[in-house]
Amino acid sequence: MLGPVTSLAESGDSVDLARRGAATLRRGVATDRRAVVPFGELDADTLLLAGNAALPDLLIERHLGALQALRPARRLQLGIFLLEWLESGKPLTRVGATLGIPPQTASAHMSALRELLGDKLASSTCRQELRIALHSAVRRWEEELP
Repeated sequence: MLGPVTSLAESGDSVDLARRGAATLRRGVATDRRAVVPFGELDADTLLLAGNAALPDLLIERHLGALQALRPARRLQLGIFLLEWLESGKPLTRVGATLGIPPQTASAHMSALRELLGDKLASSTCRQELRIALHSAVRRWEEELP
């Protein structure tokens, strides 16, 4: 993590931001495949989470409880699909194509998600919170699979 450029007098703040950003990436709240990530390139969600390690757990509990009851493989499958849909803003068929699944399967995934999550998918605030929760949850769910 590369902190923001500052004066020597403010370098401690830059190091603190870089440490918090790196911790956020390590926790899986945000992902970036680069070896060095400039702090300024992290999105607002990541910057918010850098200062609050408990927030992802709170949002997972608030929004993803219905998915917790599913079989682990199904939960992961739907979580990955929903995260891609929320982040890309693409139609279901394009999300399906991105993930290598047929259009009818993409439609079935969204039907299942609408049944499980209800009105949460219609609210822009809930969709944003779902994105934040899913970044952490999907990583955890991947680790839970045998």
